[in-house]
Amino acid sequence: MFSSLSKLSALVAVLGIASTADASPTCTKPAVRKNWNTLSKPEKTDFLNSIKCLAKLPHNPALKTTFNPEGLPKRNESGSFYDDIIFMHMDISPPMHTQGLFLPWHRWYINAFEGALKDKCGFKGTLPYWDWTKDAADFEHASVYMDDDEESGFGGWGDPKQDFQITTGAFKDFHVSYPNYHRVRRNFTLQPYFPLSRSEYPIADLKANETFSATEVQRMIGDFDGDYQAMSQYIDAEQGARWAVHLIAGGDFADACPTNAVGCTPDTKWSANDPLFWIHHAFLDKIWSDWQNHNVKDNFNTFAPGATAKNTTKSSMMVSDGMFEATTFGNVIDTKGGFLCYTYE
Repeated sequence: MFSSLSKLSALVAVLGIASTADASPTCTKPAVRKNWNTLSKPEKTDFLNSIKCLAKLPHNPALKTTFNPEGLPKRNESGSFYDDIIFMHMDISPPMHTQGLFLPWHRWYINAFEGALKDKCGFKGTLPYWDWTKDAADFEHASVYMDDDEESGFGGWGDPKQDFQITTGAFKDFHVSYPNYHRVRRNFTLQPYFPLSRSEYPIADLKANETFSATEVQRMIGDFDGDYQAMSQYIDAEQGARWAVHLIAGGDFADACPTNAVGCTPDTKWSANDPLFWIHHAFLDKIWSDWQNHNVKDNFNTFAPGATAKNTTKSSMMVSDGMFEATTFGNVIDTKGGFLCYTYE
């Protein structure tokens, strides 16, 4: 995490750049993003194969570093296109987890990922979401971890004898480059807060799954009418739902360092190494969309970047590290606004 508020403020200052982008096209036939558990086996296989396809494509030489946060691993130009997308999250993520920037930047980021799946790998579906409220009570045995099918399943928990690297499912041989070259790891950890900072995680004995129940999600959607800032902070709190799902899953999803990584600094946001990242964040995006539509008058078009990013407005441009088409924060407020064109079932 960043050492001071002033350092973070300096990082986000660049986001005050006004857009010169043209108006977005009209969205006439929005795509429908669906619940992962409702997809057919061929639909699941198409999605997972497309992710693996990105990991076989070469590094994009257009990738550049913008924020260079403390502990960021060096760019690996021998890595894959998928690794480049992970590097973006490490580089850009720290300021984008600041107050009100979290939701719009990640909405843009996962949409860019979906576009890459389609444009580069022929993906025919839409980015699915993972409703983890259905799995909260018994997360260790969540259906998404119980599916070991080598074509259509994400695979299970990692092997503790192999640094918790996963050995089942479609990603059993899935290697990533950051923070070093390794297979993706998962480590179920029901109470992950004990070894962490007491100032950031004051409820040390909290069970992570208590933060992402259906009741909690309904609170996110229904308790913050007209207050985008409070809603966003509640979702992205240190002991809130977003990060709790990461921590309970452990391994790469929780930004844990591989045992053989040299000079590794935890918490530099390589959590997108685990392909579960994309369906996790699609559900977070759905929660925001549900909040917007819960009270259209007071919620739909609101955006409040917060004190440390106060120069950021709807006309400010996203940072994209040279990887994808950048746009304004305002252009991602409406998922059917033209730059984006999708809805959730």
